[in-house]
Amino acid sequence: MKNMLKCAAVMALGAALIFPGTDTEAAAAEPAATASQSPNCVVMKFSDDTRYKGLESDERFAELVMEKLMDSGRFKLQTQKPIGKDMEEMLYNERRQEFVDAKRAIESGDLSAVFEGQAFKDEMANTLSTADKGQIVASAVTSRIGKESNAEYLIHGTIVNLGKGTWEDTDFKSGTSLAATVLQNIPGLGLFGSIGGGLLRNANKVDTGFGVIVDMRVIRAADGEVVWNQRSQVRVKKTKNLNVPLYSKNSAALNETDYVKALDKAAQEVVKGMVKDLDEHKLFL
Repeated sequence: MKNMLKCAAVMALGAALIFPGTDTEAAAAEPAATASQSPNCVVMKFSDDTRYKGLESDERFAELVMEKLMDSGRFKLQTQKPIGKDMEEMLYNERRQEFVDAKRAIESGDLSAVFEGQAFKDEMANTLSTADKGQIVASAVTSRIGKESNAEYLIHGTIVNLGKGTWEDTDFKSGTSLAATVLQNIPGLGLFGSIGGGLLRNANKVDTGFGVIVDMRVIRAADGEVVWNQRSQVRVKKTKNLNVPLYSKNSAALNETDYVKALDKAAQEVVKGMVKDLDEHKLFL
């Protein structure tokens, strides 16, 4: 029996060497990255491109994202709180001389000097909030931040849109339309089926709540390249306005709790996307 087992083991080993199959590959699959394996990162002060800057939503959102990054255990964060430096302001100050030179060139009529300048290179991002994957933000700024915080990557986010929204519940509409069709085609119902089906077709349910659109990006500190970015859009429903002919029902109004829930849900979506791309080796390549 022992000899048979030894023989089977040798044959299996030989087969694995000659015909490397999926079982061997699965066993050798790379494990998911852990915080200790990930490069050093810092969360920067976020940006708010909405008209509600007075709410300090960018600060709340940055803290929520950092909290969830730490909870995930997948990112090696160098600080316990987002870095308070305004990266957008730093980038503007860094590029101020470019704008001065461009203005002088325009005034002198030398447009070639303008369009051949550093600011007009295709790979250069116009602003931090619009920086896309593969584009470069000012490396002098990012490398300085990286050295000061001992970070290889900078995590930055922008709140693109935030506010109260209203949207129709399409699932409810599809269900009532189907029910209307069935009701109108039941033999023997006649006028009752026709009226009932018409009422159902005209029914709708409108949800009201907070909507948040955020852009997230990861920037390599050494050269300022955006190595990852993603836009997330979330909705947190609160009120459900049911409107059926001869009947309507409206629920309570929105409050600050709903606003915070929307930011929290957006932070969850952002970190979920980062972890997913980390697992799929699309982040920190």
